Amino acid sequence: MASRGQTLFAAAIASEAAERLPQRLTDVPRRVFGRPARIDAFLRPDDPAAWWLLAVLPRWIDAWDVEVRVYVVDRDDPAWLPEPDARVRWGLADVQRMAPCWGLTPPAAVPPASRVAAAVRSLAVPGGVALGRAAEVVEALWSGAPWSGAGEGSPGDAAATVAAHVRARRRYGLGDGLRLGGAWYGGVDRLPRLGAALDALGRRRPGATPWGPDLSAVAAPSPADGPLRFFFSFRSPYSALAVRRVFALGRATGRPIAVRLVPPMVARGLPVPLAKRLHLYVDAARQARALGQPFRRTADPLQAWRDGAAVGLLATRQDRLEALLTAWADDVWCHGIDVTRPAGLATVAAHAGVDLADLDRVRTDPALDAMLDTNRAELAALGLWGVPCFAVGDVAWWGQDRLDALAAWLGAPDVR
Repeated sequence: MASRGQTLFAAAIASEAAERLPQRLTDVPRRVFGRPARIDAFLRPDDPAAWWLLAVLPRWIDAWDVEVRVYVVDRDDPAWLPEPDARVRWGLADVQRMAPCWGLTPPAAVPPASRVAAAVRSLAVPGGVALGRAAEVVEALWSGAPWSGAGEGSPGDAAATVAAHVRARRRYGLGDGLRLGGAWYGGVDRLPRLGAALDALGRRRPGATPWGPDLSAVAAPSPADGPLRFFFSFRSPYSALAVRRVFALGRATGRPIAVRLVPPMVARGLPVPLAKRLHLYVDAARQARALGQPFRRTADPLQAWRDGAAVGLLATRQDRLEALLTAWADDVWCHGIDVTRPAGLATVAAHAGVDLADLDRVRTDPALDAMLDTNRAELAALGLWGVPCFAVGDVAWWGQDRLDALAAWLGAPDVR
């Protein structure tokens, strides 16, 4: 059960003040000495997301008075990556789909290990390298072209430098991290939030407009007929952020929404360490503010996920599933209702208009486990493991960040 202290702590670490104050404190001395703001990028050269970020960042960052130093890392934190091979495969497919929106030609395949090792040695410089140098090396790595200084660097010295960079990145475990004043922003999808932080520091250049994507250029086959499948976890804050937009997208396109309830990652035996949990919650809270769905107080619903699924099965039978998911998103993630307590679960159900008279029976109904197992297998068949994700036919989209691209692909208006 969540204590009042836990909900207050969650609200504090996810607040806009917690993001902005350290950034202001680190930026003040730089302003005093007439220096630009500073972003530290921790990037893994063979991560498709890092290729994408380095292809976009040099032009995007021109809108602000800021310098970027790049620190090469050679691995992700395994505790942050429950399915590393699947992540690389999906990451490359995602980049191939989204890069044309930025006017970029995406790579066809992950580069060979020997070239990756050479790129790491070229970029493993104490104190990091300039953004332009990192972009040059990583673009050459993925395109198969040579780059200057490719044969230089001692493997031993590079390993020591990379190890120091990995230690410095301890609060963020992936290969596409940007750090501004202690706050982390992951990859191209978080550039709008990073831009908002730079704007709050007053670093926007006069009259500058950041470069952005044309989502109508997304590279995906024409959508098939049929429903839009929505994979949802009762423990996922990103799932909660997607609820209203997904159902609005269904109404805008005339497609039924087929909800697939799945267990949270930890219930499927996938690790979610504390540092990752904190980062994901803080990141989701930033996204919530941007979408006008601010997280105020939150009670972690982990211990109630199975009860949530049971109520979800009841809601499906009562044609109240959209109402339940919407109430859950508001009550749990914005208002701190503790659904691990019977009274809290009953409150959410009442707000959704779900009758709980049969809840005890449904908790032990074999149909509940059958539904969860079927949905989990369907998710895995798409090559995915996390939620929310969405699928039309055999074309899948992972993450609430892809809802805008999904809407453009389906020919729908903005569903924010």
